Amino acid sequence: MTSETPIKSESPLSTDDVKGYLLNTLPDLMFVLLPFIVIILVQIVKGTASQILSVTEWAFAAAILTGQTIVKVTAAVIDAPVSQDNRKKESRQVAFILAAIIVMLLVPSLIVLSLMLYLDTPSPLLVAAQIFLFVLALLLYTVFSVVSLTVLDKRINNQIPKS
Repeated sequence: MTSETPIKSESPLSTDDVKGYLLNTLPDLMFVLLPFIVIILVQIVKGTASQILSVTEWAFAAAILTGQTIVKVTAAVIDAPVSQDNRKKESRQVAFILAAIIVMLLVPSLIVLSLMLYLDTPSPLLVAAQIFLFVLALLLYTVFSVVSLTVLDKRINNQIPKS
């Protein structure tokens, strides 16, 4: 039997909570998208708008967002309340999530980035892959930012004790 403080049950997030956490994440996403607005404008002015999706910055941004997602997951895990009994089980789940993010998103993003930089004319499949990886990285970053902010907010409001 452990002498830990019991973890209070968490109430489900309200729609206002989710909106608030998304609004806190929006500035991050705006700064990620700002360089792409500049790239799009420059491509239009140069008359090469058809090459917008072929610029390597999509894969580069996907790799950076994936790294930031890993940081968000790690931060949420550090702040999340875990009872001693669940620590081993949850550490395996977190290890799986981190490994999945690295293997299924970070590594492919870096491979696509490398190929985009190496090839003079990337294939349409490679261009589509980098856009897909960018959108996926953007979505995962948003989800884990909301999760991380939820945990941090509840910790600050003393709704959950630090384990």
